[in-house]
Amino acid sequence: MSNIIDHPPHYEACRVSIEPIDVCEAYDFCTGNAIKYMCRAGKKAGSSEVTDLKKARWYLERALASKTLRIADRLPLADTPEGMRVRGAILLLCSQVPLLATLINFGFQTVIEQISARIDDIEGDAS
Repeated sequence: MSNIIDHPPHYEACRVSIEPIDVCEAYDFCTGNAIKYMCRAGKKAGSSEVTDLKKARWYLERALASKTLRIADRLPLADTPEGMRVRGAILLLCSQVPLLATLINFGFQTVIEQISARIDDIEGDAS
């Protein structure tokens, strides 16, 4: 049985040895929260995928308003054991969360567009 505080079940679905918190802590508040919501979208009991995607988009837009660099330009350096661990965690999580991979490789605006398209798809299916 999973511990709801230390290892929430909606994050265990990623089936990697890391949790989003391992990656979120490497970034600023808004980017970290966007990553959290992208990772849990459609997985957390009681929270709809659309709601989590809208929250992720909101945090990304806030982060974009205050940033000039692509997120890939701010990855932790791999020249320390902690930096290597976080970079490895990011790569593992990217393999499970395509939106995170898009964020890392293409930046805020591209992932905001993809999230918006996914929200439109889901809401269109619901009607």
